[in-house]
Amino acid sequence: MFFRAIPYFRYLLFFILGLLSVVYANDFFSPIPISYIILFQLILVIIYIFLNKKIFSVRYLIFPFFYVCGVLCVLLKTEKRNLAHLYNFQENYTAYSGVIVSETEEKENTYKTILKVNAIKTNQKWVRKQGKIFLYIFKKDVKIKPKYGDCLIVNGSADTISNPLNPKEFDFKRFYGFLQIHHRDFVSQNDYTIYDYKPENKLVKLSYEIRAWAEKLFKTYISTEREQKIASALILGIKGSLDWEIMQAYASTGTMHVLAVSGLHVGIIYKILVLLCFWSKKIKNGNWYKAGFLLLLLWFYALITGLSPSVLRSVSMFTFIIIAEATNRKSNIYNTLAASCLFLLCINPYMIMEVGFQLSYLAVLGIVYIQPKLYKLLEIKEYILVADFSQKNTILIKVKRYLSNAFYWILDWIWMISCVSVAAQLTTFPLGILYFHQFPNYFLVSNLAVIPAALAIMYVGLSFVLFSFFEFWAKFTGFLIQFSVEKLNWFIMYLEDLPFSVVRGISITILDTWHIYLILILFFVFLYKKQFLYFLTFFLLIFIFSIKTCLKIIELKQQKAFTIYAIPKGFGFDFIESNNLASYIDKKVLENPSRLQFHILNNRWSKGLDAEYENIELKDKNGIRFFTRNGLKFAIIDQKIPKNKFKKSIKIDYLIIQNNSVWSFENISEYFDYQELVLDGTNSKWYIERFLKTIPESKKTTCKNLMQSGAINIVVQPSF
Repeated sequence: MFFRAIPYFRYLLFFILGLLSVVYANDFFSPIPISYIILFQLILVIIYIFLNKKIFSVRYLIFPFFYVCGVLCVLLKTEKRNLAHLYNFQENYTAYSGVIVSETEEKENTYKTILKVNAIKTNQKWVRKQGKIFLYIFKKDVKIKPKYGDCLIVNGSADTISNPLNPKEFDFKRFYGFLQIHHRDFVSQNDYTIYDYKPENKLVKLSYEIRAWAEKLFKTYISTEREQKIASALILGIKGSLDWEIMQAYASTGTMHVLAVSGLHVGIIYKILVLLCFWSKKIKNGNWYKAGFLLLLLWFYALITGLSPSVLRSVSMFTFIIIAEATNRKSNIYNTLAASCLFLLCINPYMIMEVGFQLSYLAVLGIVYIQPKLYKLLEIKEYILVADFSQKNTILIKVKRYLSNAFYWILDWIWMISCVSVAAQLTTFPLGILYFHQFPNYFLVSNLAVIPAALAIMYVGLSFVLFSFFEFWAKFTGFLIQFSVEKLNWFIMYLEDLPFSVVRGISITILDTWHIYLILILFFVFLYKKQFLYFLTFFLLIFIFSIKTCLKIIELKQQKAFTIYAIPKGFGFDFIESNNLASYIDKKVLENPSRLQFHILNNRWSKGLDAEYENIELKDKNGIRFFTRNGLKFAIIDQKIPKNKFKKSIKIDYLIIQNNSVWSFENISEYFDYQELVLDGTNSKWYIERFLKTIPESKKTTCKNLMQSGAINIVVQPSF
């Protein structure tokens, strides 16, 4: 009965199944023409009808239809299937032209933007091509920051985004592939020319201009840089300039969602606007006037925030809810959510792979389904002493009444927010562990403070933007925003520093994530149906997960691995045996927590290792550092080798060259008898290219360029 009331939810499940079947097998589907795929799907449908002809009904075709639609939607929206796409062009080219189709984001040393390519130059002629490129422009000597709509000619060719260089490193190639971006390029001021200005979309152009104007207001009236950036992130959705420390603090306390303009922020604005629509009940067709008013202002807010994907997703969701309410029909909230999700996935099927999209809809689903059930478990009124109103209406009785009501309202509000936090956490924590490898233990406490703080900052921030032409109001609200954000930051930092604030280093696979969600679904189905079969299945799934975990622990107890990491402008290696770790990481990487986590910690966490490790000491001899571990001998050269310092050739397993220190192969061939020659990430690209030319052909197979071939990762498989 429950599923019959939500047809769009059922359609969505089959549509998503079609999407995922292509997304996870894209390399298989890519070379196959769409017409062949349609024919194959039709054959499957005919077979399905033939096998079920006795009980066949036309309505049974609706689910295969949505599955096929999901498959075709991904294939039609996959840009690299087009033969004119840059992804399919393997020849050399000397220049490319295109138009900037995103807002230019300011980084520490570069400007980052997306260039939509329209042509490339090859053999002295321009050829039409398609595709998008991440363009990183070094800020040095840049006089005018490129903006949305600028048409550029860029000298040189873009590089294909590379695969992860280290084990368990985040896969940017796959991530950006879902955004239909497969190339990137680093250029300086002299490498490109702005030759025209043709914005693709006037509405997007207007949106970026409004957001830039609003951001300038924050910079003018909020004096401290950190608070200004956080306020811009919280209200306008500009989070590219936030430093790693503050983002990590919010993530560790389970409040990262307030820094990404999403459903919470749009929901706050929606509540404000609904309160302002009290007049709609007094006029004819008031529901439709109310809907028009709400939609107009919500989409105007989307315009202010630069029409970012997270805001568009949330506003679209609320659009469906508003229209459903305006029709005065008893619409099912699950049906409305499913319809909005289906609509967004039809526009961009690769949204299904975006972390924000997944977390957003799962959180809303949890709040809609779980929160009311949790809230009903505790009736606050039963635990509050209410004043005896049968007595005379004296001043004392009035005071008691107001205090009692206020106390009830505060406790009820705390309980409601707690239920919302727990409900959202229940449906999103598996994804949080999969993507971020941590669980915030104090999420309940942090959200009790952060949600009302975000509410207040949003109210004040919107009034600040809307009425900023009043100088006094702009200064006053700017001060309030700065003060509120400062206190919010202090609270977040304080929570993060408390013992056991976060459990880090949790590593699970995609299959583990699906397994956990299946356990959660079976648990709630059992609570709904109250049938023993569902409980038995739920228990069986937990048992299987426990067995898998035990086998993994046994495997990790027997593990032996050695890794030399590929780190740009850095160096490090790990020796792992059972749960013991011996490591050497250079100072530059250790002092940068974001680089350490990105390149190294994910691998350690996947092997069940904690933060403690033995630090390997390197012995210096004649300017060369040596160490021996597990029977392997290593030598690290990071400076010029003094002549005649070694009387005989030294036997080495791994010879590591750093900092462009060896001019040619001849400088080391007479001193070292090595098994593997390693060029690490501290060497420059031009140096590596020149040095490789000096190596004899017979020796090139023993040379590893880490920044090209990736980390050296030797794993000894355990035997059972």
